[in-house]
Amino acid sequence: MLKKLGRNITVFNAIAFTVVLLVGGVSMVFAKNILHNAYKIEEESEHISIIHSIHTDAYRLVLAMHHFLIDADKIYAREAISLISQIKTETENYKAVEAAELYAERNLEIELLNSILEDIRQLGALTQFFEDYSKTSVLDRDELMGFETFAYDLEASALKINEIHFNKIRYWQAESLSSMSIIAVYYAVFLFIGGISIFIGHKFLKKNVVDPIKILDSATLEFAEGALDKRVHTHSHTEIGRLYQSFNKMAEKLQQNDMHLRRFNEVAAGVSHEVKNPLNVLSVAAQKILKKLSGQSGSDPEVYKWASYTKHEINRINNILEEFVKFAKFPEPQFFENDITGVIKEVADLISENAKISGVTIKLSLQENVPIFRFDARQLKEVLMNLSKNAVQAMKNGGMLEIKTAVADEKVFIHVTDTGEGISENNLDKIFTSFFSTKEGGLGLGLPIVQKIIESHGGKISCTSHSGKGTTFEIILPVKRGQALL
Repeated sequence: MLKKLGRNITVFNAIAFTVVLLVGGVSMVFAKNILHNAYKIEEESEHISIIHSIHTDAYRLVLAMHHFLIDADKIYAREAISLISQIKTETENYKAVEAAELYAERNLEIELLNSILEDIRQLGALTQFFEDYSKTSVLDRDELMGFETFAYDLEASALKINEIHFNKIRYWQAESLSSMSIIAVYYAVFLFIGGISIFIGHKFLKKNVVDPIKILDSATLEFAEGALDKRVHTHSHTEIGRLYQSFNKMAEKLQQNDMHLRRFNEVAAGVSHEVKNPLNVLSVAAQKILKKLSGQSGSDPEVYKWASYTKHEINRINNILEEFVKFAKFPEPQFFENDITGVIKEVADLISENAKISGVTIKLSLQENVPIFRFDARQLKEVLMNLSKNAVQAMKNGGMLEIKTAVADEKVFIHVTDTGEGISENNLDKIFTSFFSTKEGGLGLGLPIVQKIIESHGGKISCTSHSGKGTTFEIILPVKRGQALL
């Protein structure tokens, strides 16, 4: 049963994504609580500041009454009365705020605020005390010290209220620290599990995807280099396993085809040999007949004509056999360090005489310092000879044949351009097809052989042409062996 590797990876990624969302969601909830607590602590700090102000005023009230006991100055009396009024206003305002709050300690805080207001109410008689003193100049120390008791109580109540606030802040701080600890634990656990998951995922992908693909890549390169018996093996039941099976089936079929082709080549070579022998005999016989007829006076011209036709057709059959055998029994290239510039110059010299007779000018535009690289000089010379001869034949009224080279991205580019009659658009995509030819009597194997040679070197060949303007063949060859051209 085929296991879907892609589905398994998708499920794994979905689980990982869900875990990330879960951890992130929980962390956001706790972070929200921490932020909410921070706002509450900020608000509670403002309340503490208000109660602290009340406590400070109560302390100053006690000091004012003490100073009045020591030095019965009106300044202290006015300060005490002013502080009482100020404390009352602050307490009433704060009580209105607290009355709207909803929390467990609210009632206790309201009771303490009521106690402060009650103490302030008792201290309201202090105004009358200072007025009586100003009239009689008689200071009742015991009565004034009694008023101080209310001020002390007021101060103590303010401290108790702030203690409630401090307890709430400490609780929110503890709660926030607890949330932060939970987040840290979640993070640590997630980091640990995530690290293990990544490690397991890496090992899984390396074992089930990366390594098998590397093995398949290596096998493909070996197969391309000619190791047709190369096979790959795996116990995987995923798409990788199916890919291995497909590769093995393809390799098996190609190896069988190669065996059939080799047998066919042997048969073709044998048939060619068996056919050529009687053809040679017929060719010799035709030559002797022509020689004898040419030496006799009064020979029949019709017989001489048909003897000449016979010899011409025998030679044509012989040429077809040679081209067919060359195509069928295509030799593997022999790679050696060679100079492509030297090969091009040699081809230009070989066709120069024929080009001159046809009125064709040869132009070489060869880039300097083209690197030496490994190729079969004999086969590439055959390619350039074939393309150059075709170009010369395409320029029936003369023209120019240009062979140009360039180097870029560790590739050698060769352009063979003529100014001939061009190739029609309908035929352009067929020129590399076996047995397709527009020449009279042509077998149509020249360009397919050229393509075979270029591809056996790891390169590629293409053609662009415009009717009446000329044709350009572009050859791209890799400088490094094993370099693939897309």
